[in-house]
Amino acid sequence: MDRWHHAPMPYVARNAQDEIESLHRTPSDCATEYMPDDHPQVRAFLRLEPRLTNDFVRLDTAFVRVIEDLVETLVAKNVIAFDDLPPSAQAKLFGRRNFRERLTRHAMRTPPDAPFPLHTGDTDFGEFL
Repeated sequence: MDRWHHAPMPYVARNAQDEIESLHRTPSDCATEYMPDDHPQVRAFLRLEPRLTNDFVRLDTAFVRVIEDLVETLVAKNVIAFDDLPPSAQAKLFGRRNFRERLTRHAMRTPPDAPFPLHTGDTDFGEFL
């Protein structure tokens, strides 16, 4: 069950075109048809198609990075003090920063079995610069 779907609502009410009009947790006069909460029609009604869910995750991830950058900028310009943030926010920001730094540090390492050496320092681009 994904994060947008909190409780199953398996009883379906349909309109005259046989489209889902509403979902209900319990049967009623208008909602007697039982349908599993992971049924494609239910997911489509709730707009939980995998593609849309993935789009939201991607947007959320990008937005989190914007918030991180915003906090860092506000701290750097002394608009807020890092200590002003709640301890849970401080811990999350530290955790994400440390994780990003570890990824960056490991991204530039050449694996021991790599077929080529990775040179980052003495590169001569000659005329191209």
